[in-house]
Amino acid sequence: MATSGTVQTAVLSAAYAHSDIEQARPLLDALDLGFKAVEADVWAAGPALLTSHDFDKIRPNVRLRNTYLQPAWRRLTRDGQIRADGTPVWLFVDFKTPPRRTYAALRRELLRWPGLVGKPTPRGPTRAAIHVVLTGWRPSAEAIQGERDRVVLLDGRLGDLGRITNPELMPVVSDDWSKTFTWRGEGPMPKGERDRLEAYASEAQRHGQRLRFWSTPDRAGVERDRIWGTLLEVGIGMINTDDLQGLAAFLKSEGVPASKD
Repeated sequence: MATSGTVQTAVLSAAYAHSDIEQARPLLDALDLGFKAVEADVWAAGPALLTSHDFDKIRPNVRLRNTYLQPAWRRLTRDGQIRADGTPVWLFVDFKTPPRRTYAALRRELLRWPGLVGKPTPRGPTRAAIHVVLTGWRPSAEAIQGERDRVVLLDGRLGDLGRITNPELMPVVSDDWSKTFTWRGEGPMPKGERDRLEAYASEAQRHGQRLRFWSTPDRAGVERDRIWGTLLEVGIGMINTDDLQGLAAFLKSEGVPASKD
């Protein structure tokens, strides 16, 4: 995999890198494979935002700034864009600590990077290298939607479908697959569950939103491929994985179109 220069890779519109900090090169591996979105887990420690998927793996020098924002800025200033085709990366910031203090620290950090982070507008986020989406233990929509100079978007939950329908506030709705469906890819998806999945996807699409599930089976094999194929068939929007190479290969084999936003 290349380590210098912007890699000429088509952006995989459905690719979401979960637990991205555990990759060999956080952010950069996902970018070079064409992933649309990456997830950074953050823990607020005073003004610092430490980056780790698990509490027992936290290290004081592994921070959102030096693992995501600075590498993105270096690539942007070196090449004029973060990707060869100019499309932004969606950076999902997964709050692991209480939302009020975590968001206060994150907002201060993001405002240090004008030109790198896009701002939501009625016509979509301003053109920038990164669009930041809050997920995990994040603030409510009510807490941030009227904020002046807002620089973040929100990841919703299934309970928000049809209730918060503004994609400039909530472009993605995500939830736990293991708590929503019993199907794990063995044989065809039960009709009742398939109908429910299609209804969720249709409702999200109706409002210009994407749908994502975490905790989908992620071990390579027929079952995982069957689930991923089903998610593509219903127009799920984003597929969650820790296996970046595996999902990139699958999406390319399925001819998933490149992203335009």
